[in-house]
Amino acid sequence: MSTPPSPTSSGGPSSPRRLPDNHFLSIPRPTFLAPRPPTHAPDVSTLAGADYDVDVRTGFMPPSPPLMHLPEEYAPWQKVLDDAVRSELRVGDKRDTTGADIDKAERWRAHVRELAIISIDHLQRNILLLRRAHQVLASIMHFYVHSVPPPSDPSTPLRVPAPIAIPLVAVSHELGVTPILTYADTVLWNWDVIDPSRPVDVDNVRCLTLFTGTESEEHFYTVSAQLELRGVEALSIMRSSLDEAFVGDSLAVRRISAYLSRLALVIDDVATVMMRMFDGCDPHVFYTEVRPWFRGSAGSGRKWIYEGVSSVEAATSEDLSGPSAGQSTLVHALDVFLGVDHTSHSHSASTPTTSLTRAPTFLQQMEKYMPGPHQAFVHNLSSSAHQIRPLVLAQPAGSELTLAYDRAVLALKRFRDSHIRIVTVYIVSQRARAEREAREEREKAGEVVKRRAVGEQADIRGTGGTQLVPFLKETRAATLRTVVGKKT
Repeated sequence: MSTPPSPTSSGGPSSPRRLPDNHFLSIPRPTFLAPRPPTHAPDVSTLAGADYDVDVRTGFMPPSPPLMHLPEEYAPWQKVLDDAVRSELRVGDKRDTTGADIDKAERWRAHVRELAIISIDHLQRNILLLRRAHQVLASIMHFYVHSVPPPSDPSTPLRVPAPIAIPLVAVSHELGVTPILTYADTVLWNWDVIDPSRPVDVDNVRCLTLFTGTESEEHFYTVSAQLELRGVEALSIMRSSLDEAFVGDSLAVRRISAYLSRLALVIDDVATVMMRMFDGCDPHVFYTEVRPWFRGSAGSGRKWIYEGVSSVEAATSEDLSGPSAGQSTLVHALDVFLGVDHTSHSHSASTPTTSLTRAPTFLQQMEKYMPGPHQAFVHNLSSSAHQIRPLVLAQPAGSELTLAYDRAVLALKRFRDSHIRIVTVYIVSQRARAEREAREEREKAGEVVKRRAVGEQADIRGTGGTQLVPFLKETRAATLRTVVGKKT
């Protein structure tokens, strides 16, 4: 049995709509059950990208390396970003940031405020330029906000100067994404091939634009990109499975069973790729040097004011999260395809749901940080008339299809186990270390430091503003609740 073609693609408009008849999720494709593709099978390698910016080779990543430079008209943006990186600006609220560090940051920030406000008119017809502009402008904004200590009064907002705020909001509108640094900026639009003579694949990509210039930061982004590329095959399996669900006969059930068994292996592979994080990303460097740059305004209690933008745009930009794994469309697509319900703790197995059928969950709120086409992809996947879970629930207990479905769901649960392991090492343990070091430093200075009571948990927030550990555990529990047979 050969494996399905390894597709990958990107998105379309941000508002939900019906899948076009020629979309790659609607068009029959050769399957890994067939020894050779039928001669009448259409080539959808370009149709997929045209519909939802999902490429059949690279998935939600662009099929070619993103642009690393903007036209000369926009060179001032690139220059101030390059200056920030070259100056090795430090996070302003770190304990070891010096007065000299802050003075250096203030001089750089003054240059940002002095920039001219540049129109994005010459970017609007080029999606590649828009992506690069968003990445550059959002990175400048995060450098600007985080390179000096925040005001002592927590009610004082942080102000993003108009030369950055106005074009960033305009570019974000064109892309259908939020005006803040996103997963797309740090991963999807931030890579190059190592060897141009070879195709884009898991072992031939590296990420580029960095805040710190550290190997740990580059490795963090690169592993995320590798994860996306390994997940491309999952998109192919989803498409083929939905094709068969449309038919719904006994042969279709057998084929879907084989697809779901294969999907379980692919998800396990994605989890294995994710665990490469330990190979090159130092937990202490990540927590203390890299992660602080990601912070958005969400959960901080402090608004960010985008100067020079309309009141409507300003209202939608006040409380935004920084880049997060929760913004990966691949993971959302797996949840929707398998019918994982993150909205309820007690839904009935006889009432199949998708993760988009009730009040918005945190994961659904993360969708607005995805490029607009990818948002549409998720919505249209969820609104397919031929879902997999209802078909599974209609089968007898212990059937080939229910067993294969549960294998795929349990693989997704194992993926979330792995994610929790990474979060524990890179965030939870590092937070405990930082608290211990700060407490010891204060005690040495003669202060009386109050310690947390036994069993009291630290309020550790993700870059999305959630209580991180409870959120991840509940997400895993929701995945386990999706199993229709024995929950092992």
